[in-house]
Amino acid sequence: MTGAVIAPWLLSISGAGLVASLLFGLVGMARAGVIMALASLSLRLEVRAFGMGVFFTIYYAIMLAAPPAAEAILDATGQPQGSIWLTMTLFASVVPFALPFKFFKTGSDMVIQKTGSL
Repeated sequence: MTGAVIAPWLLSISGAGLVASLLFGLVGMARAGVIMALASLSLRLEVRAFGMGVFFTIYYAIMLAAPPAAEAILDATGQPQGSIWLTMTLFASVVPFALPFKFFKTGSDMVIQKTGSL
């Protein structure tokens, strides 16, 4: 995760584009498959299709809104660093959202272990 946050910052350093790309692709985004798996594993089989639909709708809504937001920041400031800070903020925001997920997932696992069902 840290690699995904640091890599856009490296783009502001002249000549660091290759290092930033490798860091972002190989280290920062290595967990993308795990995130997709966690989304599907956190849902009961009966609601998994609906839940994954909601998950991907939100994911692609953010993907739709982020480039125009980055462009608006660039237009307003005239500096590409604003768009890079937006990227870093979006990647860093995963951590505060992942921690409650871990807590609630652990709590539901305990309920399943005690009662045998959810």
